[in-house]
Amino acid sequence: MKPDTSHIDSISNMLTEVLQLVKGNSHTEHDSEHFASFGEFAGTCLNNVSASLGFNTWIIDSGATAHMCNNVQLFRDLRPLSCTSSISLPDDSKQPVTHCGSIVLSDHITLTHVLHVPHFKYNLLSVNRLSSSSHIEFIFSSSRCLLQDQRTKRVLAVGKLIGKLYILDTDSFNPDMVLAQFSMNIKVVRTDNGSKFLSEKCQSFFLAKGIIHHRSCPYSPQQNGVVERKHKHLLQIARALMFQSAVPSKFWTEALLTAAFIINRLPTSVLQWKSPYEVLYSKAVDYSILKIFGCLAFATNLQPHKSKFAKRAHRCIFVGYATGRKGYKLFDLDDNVMLISRDVVFHEQIFPFKELHDVAGSVPASAPAPDPLPEEPLVSTTSSTPATQSAGCSSPVTTVFPCPATSDSIAMPISVDSSPTLLPSDYVNPSNTIHSVRRSTRVVSKPSWLNDFVCNVTSPHSPLIAHVAPSHYAFVASLSTLQEPKTYAEGNTKEEWRLAMRAELDALEQNHTWDVVPLPHGKDAIGCRWVYKLKLRADGSIDRYKARLVAKGYSQVEGIDYNECFSPVAKVVTVRLFLAISAVFNWHIHQMDVNNAFLHGYLDEDIFMEAPDGFDVPTGHSKHDYCLFTKCSGTDILVLLLYVDDILLAGSSTDLIAEVKTFLDRLFTIKDLGVAKYFLGLEIARSSQGIIVTRAKYTRDIVTDVGLQHARPTTTPLPPGIKFSQDTGARLSSQESYRRLVGRLLYLNFTRPDISYATQQLSQFLQFPCQQHWDAAIYLV
Repeated sequence: MKPDTSHIDSISNMLTEVLQLVKGNSHTEHDSEHFASFGEFAGTCLNNVSASLGFNTWIIDSGATAHMCNNVQLFRDLRPLSCTSSISLPDDSKQPVTHCGSIVLSDHITLTHVLHVPHFKYNLLSVNRLSSSSHIEFIFSSSRCLLQDQRTKRVLAVGKLIGKLYILDTDSFNPDMVLAQFSMNIKVVRTDNGSKFLSEKCQSFFLAKGIIHHRSCPYSPQQNGVVERKHKHLLQIARALMFQSAVPSKFWTEALLTAAFIINRLPTSVLQWKSPYEVLYSKAVDYSILKIFGCLAFATNLQPHKSKFAKRAHRCIFVGYATGRKGYKLFDLDDNVMLISRDVVFHEQIFPFKELHDVAGSVPASAPAPDPLPEEPLVSTTSSTPATQSAGCSSPVTTVFPCPATSDSIAMPISVDSSPTLLPSDYVNPSNTIHSVRRSTRVVSKPSWLNDFVCNVTSPHSPLIAHVAPSHYAFVASLSTLQEPKTYAEGNTKEEWRLAMRAELDALEQNHTWDVVPLPHGKDAIGCRWVYKLKLRADGSIDRYKARLVAKGYSQVEGIDYNECFSPVAKVVTVRLFLAISAVFNWHIHQMDVNNAFLHGYLDEDIFMEAPDGFDVPTGHSKHDYCLFTKCSGTDILVLLLYVDDILLAGSSTDLIAEVKTFLDRLFTIKDLGVAKYFLGLEIARSSQGIIVTRAKYTRDIVTDVGLQHARPTTTPLPPGIKFSQDTGARLSSQESYRRLVGRLLYLNFTRPDISYATQQLSQFLQFPCQQHWDAAIYLV
């Protein structure tokens, strides 16, 4: 049996090459007779590798003196050799080498003097040749090989150890990301006739990748309509982002990048209502990382150790999402630099540039600049919010990019004492010259970022007003923008209330509520008064003005003028069960309102009796809740819930719902409110996955009434370890405030079951509440 001497021959050839190098006889690209040894050496080692290699795969060979490639499409240029040579392949055959050229592996790696060997199955990358012709160094380890820039220390490519060889797959770092990331080949590219697409570099790239390049006819953008429409889509969203936040035009690139980021994560009908991101990466989109472009943001200062009094956060605006990093791109308003950070607290209702423009636009050119107002200090900021944690990474990252100062930067006022001293109106500063005071003609408008909030809504029974001195009641009441008249004289001054009163009188006359007759002898007339009420939407805006004419009930005598007062009111637990069943069976939920429901009653006294034998008692209402009604029609079912004059309808058929609406409208005057969105203070949001019920506005009202808008949130409903007692602390002087607050919190249990235990504990001390109980209630809020 003849022993295998191929490895010995390979080593012998390598030693011969080393001796020639020592003697000074170095190789050139034309001395290809010695390439046989290196080709045979690499090929022999590769025979032990079972993995199949692609045409873009290279073997990192530290013993080769030249690069070798078998694919002519990878060459950027080819030129013939001055003399034809040949190399020996691992199968003992010889292959002539007639051409060489250069190959671009990536933007940072270009191979020169590459020999074209058509019948060689593998591509060899010479470590010696690439190191000597560029600033690239090779770092070998037990599992990989790093190609690194010597100057910047940037990793340009990574080779993996397969068998006994280091294999470099250029698909992992070349510009063809689609092929590398999604295993898809780009076959055709359609462009216009831009010079960048017609350049030699671009055409060579298409040729090397085997991509067919289609071009549209001159002045025919409709032939490339997909791209043109997407350009329009990007610009529309980018303009909307910039207009909404009023950022300067220098941020147009960030706006475009943010628009592309958003579009890639929006569902589209083209992809069966999936987002491009979800289709490409096969995972759901995390929408919690999305923030409003141009909003105020505070990035944690990661170098506070430089000074004990250094600011702990950078005041910035949000301008996009970092590429290749799990962080947010921000613009520092104080230092005029771009930075990237993961630890950010966002204030998405505040837009610094928009506020600056609003102030500049509202001040006349001839008016003097107003004095800076004191800026409210932040109550608390955390190093990372839940939303930022989802976009965060394992280690803090803060990268600063220098940015030239421009006139668009904002100079913020200096913070002063948040409790300024009020001076009397007749006070005169002796150091200033006395000037005549004129009334400002400037129009004061509410900041745009307050549109999402219900502000300055005061209640005469609010605990916040209860702590105000009586002499200041009028001042606090004047701050309210939503005032309900108390008397007819107040209501008659506004057109909206006059129209509401006219509608109420028309309804009374249409229902023949009264007849005008002389007052009989011996009878006393009961007075009446107007009651005004604002009907609000879920967002706190005004839905309609409502006026109701009521009798002065406090002058009536029980047993003479009336016997009972009753209003049909559904149980709260019934409402919750109603919504839950509707969500489970995916029923349609509609809402209606009975106009002037109280006019459909009768003043005659009712006498109740048992049903006689043989009389069929009508069914339909629930025996457990007399305001819940059901109707079955074949396989369809409808459920009706009544709460005074508000009606909820839920059913499996929209036709059955429409039929019941028509029937009720014939009996009463019904106002169809469509799909249920706001019922008894409940904000109802419906989706294919279920029903979400919230009381955001009601909760905000509670927080505002107790003056805790800027307080820090707590993690538990009650202080840990607290024990309540009847005789703990001093009794409250204003017990009504405590009872009202606890009652409102009990009503909140419907959507916040996590506070049920806390409210149950607080409600045990309604009769004689102490300071401890009030503090616990405030803690709960």
